[in-house]
Amino acid sequence: MAASPVFPAGELNDVEILDRINERFAELEASVSPVPVLEARISELDRLVKALITQRGSETFEINVDEHFPHVRLAEAGINISEHDEHDSALKFPTISGKEFESEVSKLSRRRSSFDPPKMDTITEKVLDTQTKEYYRFGESTWDLFLFIGTGALGPLGSCQTFVLAVVNVIMQIVFVGIAWYNFLEPEVDERSILDALRWRRSSGHALSEYDAQSQTSLAERVCSLDKSLHISGLQVSLLDNIRKYVKPDAVGFEAVFTGQMLCLVALVCWYLMVAKEINHALALHRGIMALPRGPTKIISRENPFTLVTHYRFLSIPYRRKVISSFLLAYRLFAACLLIYVGTFFLVYTVNVTELILNAVALGIILDIDDLLFDALATTPGRHL
Repeated sequence: MAASPVFPAGELNDVEILDRINERFAELEASVSPVPVLEARISELDRLVKALITQRGSETFEINVDEHFPHVRLAEAGINISEHDEHDSALKFPTISGKEFESEVSKLSRRRSSFDPPKMDTITEKVLDTQTKEYYRFGESTWDLFLFIGTGALGPLGSCQTFVLAVVNVIMQIVFVGIAWYNFLEPEVDERSILDALRWRRSSGHALSEYDAQSQTSLAERVCSLDKSLHISGLQVSLLDNIRKYVKPDAVGFEAVFTGQMLCLVALVCWYLMVAKEINHALALHRGIMALPRGPTKIISRENPFTLVTHYRFLSIPYRRKVISSFLLAYRLFAACLLIYVGTFFLVYTVNVTELILNAVALGIILDIDDLLFDALATTPGRHL
């Protein structure tokens, strides 16, 4: 299903291209349909010619003529084939000798028949430039399906269900963003964490009561060596382990490149690309809707001759649907900007390398909620729009 901007005159869009293909297929079917009947008549003609030659006592000879459409050449030689007889064709041969017949047919054999090649339109720079024209094809998304609410393509129940899916989509995105806003915008390691670590080192880290007589080490030294036998100060051990894996202070050579900072940069780039894709999709949908002529809602259906899937195309939409499209665009842009802000701090403040990868994947789910709702709960007519 597609809603495309108005193209300049003389340029083809996808629907017109399919029309041209259907017309060409119809021409080919019309030209090929008489072939079985002609082949049967040719076989009968060959049998009668051989019988005639044998009856006159002449030798059988092979003639290199085209197998298709020989009635034109035989008609020029004086042989009349009745085109209305389906079985026993009435053939009338002139009284000619075998050599004369061979001479006449030999002249015709030099004239080969072939299908005329289709006429090709001249390809100019203007025609090639149509490939760069933008058009929008509706995808499997709740936002795209929302614009078909109130049309015959969805029906009353399908329109109500689509509206509910859109509301659920908005609520779920708000919940995700709210949780991230109030829980993940504060860094795990900050100045307060550093002060707490210094106070712990001066008090418990070097306290005589925490000294291990067996290993003859202090609590601070056992924490720095990531001793797994510690029954206390587990928070300090976990934090130090995450910091070392993230920063890798002892890494040398090529290993020093693949640190937590590099992983964070890659995760941020991937996150920004996912948000940019969402913004591009929202803008393309809005541009396609705004480019349609204003008028009553008119939708045409068309079946793809190759996939046999019915697609719908907007011919015109009223002003209120364009206003709805503008509100959808405003919400999606606002949500995208908010997700960029929240997602950036969410990834930057993640110290654990493993959690950093999982958090990057979790952020992508927020953008894919509309697709998940569409795949799971969209109506059957809506799936095939």
